[in-house]
Amino acid sequence: MNSNCRVYPNLHSVRNPLSSLHDTPELSVGIIDTSTEARLRTVLDWYTTHMDLDLHVMTTDGRLDVQALQESFPSVTCIVFTASGFNGEKINQFAYGCRSRFFFITRSDADLVFFDGASMTKLMAQENHPAMVLPLRLNNKGEFTPDIRVPLLTGDGRIDVESDMPKVPDGGAMPSLYPIMEMGLYDTALFQRLRGYDEQIHSEYWQAMDWGIRCWMMGYPLYLSQLAVLFFPGNLSLVEDQSESEGWRRCSTKALSLKVAEGRRPEIVKPRRDFDHDAWEQDVRLRYRYLVKQDYPTLVRNWGKM
Repeated sequence: MNSNCRVYPNLHSVRNPLSSLHDTPELSVGIIDTSTEARLRTVLDWYTTHMDLDLHVMTTDGRLDVQALQESFPSVTCIVFTASGFNGEKINQFAYGCRSRFFFITRSDADLVFFDGASMTKLMAQENHPAMVLPLRLNNKGEFTPDIRVPLLTGDGRIDVESDMPKVPDGGAMPSLYPIMEMGLYDTALFQRLRGYDEQIHSEYWQAMDWGIRCWMMGYPLYLSQLAVLFFPGNLSLVEDQSESEGWRRCSTKALSLKVAEGRRPEIVKPRRDFDHDAWEQDVRLRYRYLVKQDYPTLVRNWGKM
């Protein structure tokens, strides 16, 4: 977990510290600061007007006047990082201090145009609940984007994905490999138990893919759903940033180092390529071998049957 940050509690809890001890919200919202302060204020104004939720802003030192922002929005907690980092690190910091049962991650350049929180939390409260419920995204023309991610194995044995369009409006809960831009509804306790995002992977794209693959292999699906819809008024193209790739071998090693046969304990198999020794020793051998329910090749084969 990133310790290079400072948390500025919301002014309500500062002024009434005893009330916050007994107030455990069902749902919190984390907003990643990705735009101007004016745009962030517009988003916060909408949330504070329309939704009575525990609000957090994740930003970088120097981007915002935190004191002025909290005076305008006293219910908002600010988490200020000393340097720019990847979203996974910010979400980890937010999640490990989160008091609510669920949390929803969004961005300041996105408008929440539909949100059925009751149905989402009901889905997440089921016995065989998903790790996440992912929102649909609309570009500035109001067009849905191809946000379903389907797992693949290339001919030379590398992990890969392909994109597909969501079936709207009758798609229901649609399986997807990982959360694009890390946005969606999370189960707080499960996120903490699965150790959140891998901060040794220095890429938002590979951090998200690693998280999604781990969830699926450990028996927790991710579903794209029209229960939440985000509109990006300033973006026509909503393409993931794949320019950073440091640490991608960690994701590959964790995904391809385990073989699960029906009725048998997972078997460790050292990958012949794209190998990361630290991930093998610290993650696969020590933890994941006892937690996985299916291996990545099986996930790929069974994907169309879900």
